[in-house]
Amino acid sequence: MSNYREHEHRLANGTLNVAIGPDHGPPLVLLHGVTRRWQCLLPVIDALSSRWQVFAVDLPGHGRSSFHCDPYTVACYADVIHEWMRERFSSPAVVYGHSLGAMLAAEVAGRPDALVGAAILEDPPFHTMGHNIARTPLLSYFQGLLPFAGRSTDNMRAFVEDLAQVPLTDPRTGQVSLLGASRSAAALRFMASCLSRLPRGVLEPIVRSAWLDGYDLTAVADRLRVPTLLLQADATMGGMLTDADARLLTERADDVLCLRRAGVGHQMHWADPTWLTGEVTLFLESLPWRQG
Repeated sequence: MSNYREHEHRLANGTLNVAIGPDHGPPLVLLHGVTRRWQCLLPVIDALSSRWQVFAVDLPGHGRSSFHCDPYTVACYADVIHEWMRERFSSPAVVYGHSLGAMLAAEVAGRPDALVGAAILEDPPFHTMGHNIARTPLLSYFQGLLPFAGRSTDNMRAFVEDLAQVPLTDPRTGQVSLLGASRSAAALRFMASCLSRLPRGVLEPIVRSAWLDGYDLTAVADRLRVPTLLLQADATMGGMLTDADARLLTERADDVLCLRRAGVGHQMHWADPTWLTGEVTLFLESLPWRQG
């Protein structure tokens, strides 16, 4: 990682912070999940950069990016990433996204003027974070995070202790658990560092079930014509991609390979990086411009 440098890419309404790796091949864009920052994908970056040039982006409102969406809908994020890629690249890139980033990768890859040659989608939540969110513990999770957006990390210990007490309610069972029961202290500390830079506006469309306004999964799938690797986590372990959404994508898009991983939750790149990078590498090496 010593060869990575963060750069500000100026757009009309702000800047995107992008960590750029050494030029070892075609461009590979990495997009993180909501409330995170580019460092979330560190477990896979080194393995993927051996034959690609990695561009790891802080999404609008996240990390060191100054670009702000109004509102922070998935459609707005996609527009920004699309604009940045059109300005930055003159040849096709592969787009790899986790969670929110996976939704953006699918949307941008399907745009006719986008220079995207392939897409990798790690457990995109799609409708789980849309109209179905009130049926899951995710609504209480994001509601619980709202008071922490923009909070100072001057007292990191208190920040982490307070995060651990966020209650998570499963509306299907009524069972309540605490965030600290499912996150390590180190994970909570990283979460706190991310939340400290996060505007409340990032979370508000999610808790209002307005996050997917302007984002139509069926239309996204119908436009997706590049080779796509879809990675599905285990729903019993917190995976967010439903079987119905995975089926919709594989049936309507042109070339989608769906791989399911039992026993691994939503943060697949943290929970099982060896398996994930192995499968992603095989997919990448199958692309026409990497053969021979």
